[in-house]
Amino acid sequence: MTSFFKKFKKSLPLVSTKNATYYNRENQIENLSDLKNVLEAAPEIKALKTSTDFTFNNIPLLNISQNLLITKFENPVFILDNDGEIKGHKVFFYRESIDYYRFLIQYHFVDGNFFFATNKISSVTILSDVDKQKIIDRINNKYLDQKSGDNKSLTIKIIDPNNSIIFTRDDVYFHINYLAGNKTTKALIDAYADYIDTQSLPAGFNETLEQYI
Repeated sequence: MTSFFKKFKKSLPLVSTKNATYYNRENQIENLSDLKNVLEAAPEIKALKTSTDFTFNNIPLLNISQNLLITKFENPVFILDNDGEIKGHKVFFYRESIDYYRFLIQYHFVDGNFFFATNKISSVTILSDVDKQKIIDRINNKYLDQKSGDNKSLTIKIIDPNNSIIFTRDDVYFHINYLAGNKTTKALIDAYADYIDTQSLPAGFNETLEQYI
């Protein structure tokens, strides 16, 4: 969660590990196809540059580690071991609440090294476009020195001096994503640059679909 919410932070109770199915479903990098999408960091969005290094939950993005998270925020509500899909992949989940906002935060690691964080923002009711715009305004004010309302788009992409990237995703839920500009991210980009998803539509799908449309 970005630091502009920090002073209102209220931790939610620990969630039982019996909800493993829920966290597996919420995992934003379930397989290699998801990983490649994250590493591409929304190429369709025009990127803006900032001179300010990114922080996430009051921690410099490049300083995030498993030990630091546990020291600062105690144990995650859930730790997902996704090694079966992506070698060495582990996700720390935290849940937080501010007023009527709800945050589900994921910190992603490969071989113990941080590379990606995402914050799913919801509310006790439907998160409105006005709520989303307020969040975007906070990010713009923090990193781009823009006044509230200067950017009416709910999709943004910002790059800091370390080549870390913030980008939003607004679909069923609203996510703020943080891709670290570190050696781990670069190694993953190099390793999966040529990855092609072979588990997409089955052969003959388009021909079969044709008879129903």
